[in-house]
Amino acid sequence: MSAAVLQKNEGYTYINKVNEDALLSPGVMSKVHGIRIDKKRLWSKRRWSTIAFKRRRLLLKKRKQKREYSLQLREGQTYENNIESAAEVDIESIPGKLDPKEGEVVEFDIETTGLGRDSDLVQLSASDGDSEFNVYIQPNQPISKNATAISGITYSFEKNTVYYNGKEVESKSLRSSLVKFIEYLQRHDNPILVGHNIMSYDIPVLSNK
Repeated sequence: MSAAVLQKNEGYTYINKVNEDALLSPGVMSKVHGIRIDKKRLWSKRRWSTIAFKRRRLLLKKRKQKREYSLQLREGQTYENNIESAAEVDIESIPGKLDPKEGEVVEFDIETTGLGRDSDLVQLSASDGDSEFNVYIQPNQPISKNATAISGITYSFEKNTVYYNGKEVESKSLRSSLVKFIEYLQRHDNPILVGHNIMSYDIPVLSNK
């Protein structure tokens, strides 16, 4: 334990100092090796403290989380602790055909940062035929070029600003946007959400958020 503390506080050349205090020869190879390692540690410490390195580390962390989340979506929670004793099991059932007469139809659409189900929302729109809902959302991940080509939406992390076709638009946080969407739906009696390709993409993205 003492050796580990010395190595942390004094560097690898602490062995030479111990030998000198004990009136022993430090050894040329020990000195050279200790100096080389201390220089490498100092270089690494400076590199780790740079903004570029920290950004790269956050990017890799997000990519890892994406991969894990993607696997979880495909396989389900098969590796969770004590999953065999879970009291509740999430079973998705396919509902029967809905009759529009039983509720109010609300068409909706989303725009996202990418094509994956773990993408962030950047726009959420809806309409019931009489009233409309639209909100731009501040994402937590970069918008891919393909997504921008489809939606025309870009985002500046430095200015925390959303742009539509190059023009700045008012945007809100994800939580605030979803709360506003729920409030819009609550104005309708038994709202029935409809849209293009929503079961395989839009609904899973909304559910994830």
